[in-house]
Amino acid sequence: MTKQEIVDLLTKLDMAPSKKLGQNFLIDQNIIDFIIRCVEPQSGERILEIGPGTGAITQKLVDKGVHVTAVEFDYRLAGFIRDRYKDTAGFVLHEADACKVDYDELLGDESYRCVANLPYAISSVFVSVLLNVKNPPKQIFVVLQKEMADRLAAKPRTKAYGALSVRIQALYNVEVTRKVPNKVFHPNPGVDSGLLDARIKDGDVPSQEFRKRLEEVTKLAFSQRRKQVKKQLAQRFQMSFILDFFNKNGIKETARAEEITVEQYMKFTAATLEE
Repeated sequence: MTKQEIVDLLTKLDMAPSKKLGQNFLIDQNIIDFIIRCVEPQSGERILEIGPGTGAITQKLVDKGVHVTAVEFDYRLAGFIRDRYKDTAGFVLHEADACKVDYDELLGDESYRCVANLPYAISSVFVSVLLNVKNPPKQIFVVLQKEMADRLAAKPRTKAYGALSVRIQALYNVEVTRKVPNKVFHPNPGVDSGLLDARIKDGDVPSQEFRKRLEEVTKLAFSQRRKQVKKQLAQRFQMSFILDFFNKNGIKETARAEEITVEQYMKFTAATLEE
């Protein structure tokens, strides 16, 4: 949809875009087409879309024969989307808070990918939720605030590297494929976005138990970035265990959270589960 078409639709629905809900609608067809080219949707596959809004990405996926499972929180947009795709085979709308959905119940064991213009307001919480589901998506391709995208793809020893960087990179190969200028949205969010492409790594997916423990470990580790990480981890684990692990894995006792690699965090997490 063009900007005017979206404005007209929102007027018809008697609503204004909500900053609280992070409602910024894509109005640039080139960006939408670029997303679809990158994703290369296949007929018959299942794609989870968060915040379909006015259906800009949804329509392109449906046109490719994709089975779309959409989650929309705003009841007015949900009503519009439900009516628009009521006769579309394979389309499922779940009207709910995307951060509170049981995705294992919603999607079961079916292989799926997540593609979305992700509302800024929920991006970090939603990604965190998705990383802990029993059956995570094989790809997460989302538009989100550039600062957040950079954080998820950040490397050790950088300011952006944090707990969520470690957790997503433990499962996925992550990169920011393109900067998205703020002018391609209505309303203009005032900050640029980025296209994040996270593809699940080869091999067995770490268990739910492991991923939840990794979340616990990284939250502790990065809770006070300026302090030595051993002191933060000691709130949950024995100091003797921590120091022994550090010594065996080439980690300085004085190391801070951002100096420890994704692989080292994963090894530490596995070691805690073997205690």
